[in-house]
Parts: sequence; structure tokens; C-alpha cells
Amino acid sequence: MNILEIKEQLATFKVVQCDLFHETVKLDPQTGTPIEKQSSDGMYLERVQLCDMGLRKERLGCAHSSSNNRFNNLISDIQSNDPKVNQLQEDINGVILKIYKLDHEKGDLEKEYALSKKAQDGQKVLTEEVQVNIDACNEKHRGYLKELQELKNSLIDRLDEILLTKSE
Repeated sequence: MNILEIKEQLATFKVVQCDLFHETVKLDPQTGTPIEKQSSDGMYLERVQLCDMGLRKERLGCAHSSSNNRFNNLISDIQSNDPKVNQLQEDINGVILKIYKLDHEKGDLEKEYALSKKAQDGQKVLTEEVQVNIDACNEKHRGYLKELQELKNSLIDRLDEILLTKSE
């Protein structure tokens, strides 16, 4: 695959602001308490569904798909020893790693939030505190996705520059 083809494939990836919604614990609509499920490993709290697999395939930064690996592999396929491309790839992978870590953090907070809703009324302060932390995670995630979009745009721009110099 040549650089133009790789650039065109990289451009198809989208960065979507989702606030890591998939980490949300489902709450019973009548009681407002978390929905508990049983498995052979014990009790767990039911989460909302992941986005459709077709959408996750094209979403860069999604913590539950192979899209980040596919994007990274495409960058690795570029037959150029361009230091700027290499640095952008490193920066992109760094942001994606932060998103993976944040995904786990938000998952833990969502579980804590759901369990605090299940507890007695005296836990209201805890519930509000956890919600503040969840909101902070969402804000951090938005920042990471903005950074990821900027890095993707810079990569596409750099590939355009490389293509331009090759055609001269």
C-alpha cells in the first residue's frame, strides 16, 4: 500500500465524544438502584451496552475495539523514516494509553456511584462526590479526544506534505 492509500484509510477513522458512556451501570428505572446480575464468578453490576461493533471499527480512541491497533498498524506501514510521522505515532499511542487507563478509572467510579445509590440515604454526600469525579473523568476524556483529533489531523497534514515533496 502506498502513502496516499494509507492516508486515505487513516482519514476514515473518526474521533467521537462519548464520555465513555459504556462504563455506565444500568439502574432500575423504578427503584434507581443498580441492576445486579449473577454469574459463576459471583454478583456483578450490569452495564449499558457497548456501541455497535460497526461503529467501534472506525472510532479512533475507543477503549473496546481493535480500531486503535488498526490505525497504528497503518502508520507503521508508511514506508518513510520521517521523524515527524514517528513522533506523531508515538504521541497518538500515548493518548490512546491514557484513554485506556481512564476507561478503567471511570468504570470503577461508575460502580462506586451505583453502589452508593443502593446504600442508605446517609450516602447521598458520597453519591454526589462520586458524580463530581465522574464528571471530571468525562472532561478529561473530552480533552484526550480533542488531542487525539489534533494529532490525527497533524498526521494527515504531514502525509500530504510527504506526498507533495514526492510529486515534485
